[in-house]
Amino acid sequence: MHEFTFPNVMPVQYLLNRDQFQFTEDYPTPEVTVPKGFITDGASVPRWLQALYPSYYKYFPAAAVHDYLYGSGMGMSRKECDQLFRDNMKYRLKLSWRYYLIMYWAVRVGGRSHFTKRQIEGNVTASVQR
Repeated sequence: MHEFTFPNVMPVQYLLNRDQFQFTEDYPTPEVTVPKGFITDGASVPRWLQALYPSYYKYFPAAAVHDYLYGSGMGMSRKECDQLFRDNMKYRLKLSWRYYLIMYWAVRVGGRSHFTKRQIEGNVTASVQR
């Protein structure tokens, strides 16, 4: 994994009417550049779990990259996208195992439908607003 640290401030604006965030500029990482205009909900956590794992927390950068990869594929399998999500939380964001392991297994168990749906719909092009 390349030496890379996510910036402390994300180039996003909150979309109140959608309860989502939109990137206000391109967001480069070693693996992918999330384009300006991309919309993400952060971590897709069920409401009943958000007291422990809020959608917008320290793992937001990893979740946003994961959302983009799920929608674009970028030639990566779902498993590779999920592993990058885990590794970004563990190595780049230096989060506790209670975040990177639990969230990794949550996307492994519950992410198939989101990955398949976004790949079929071409969700990235639909959710990038210039």
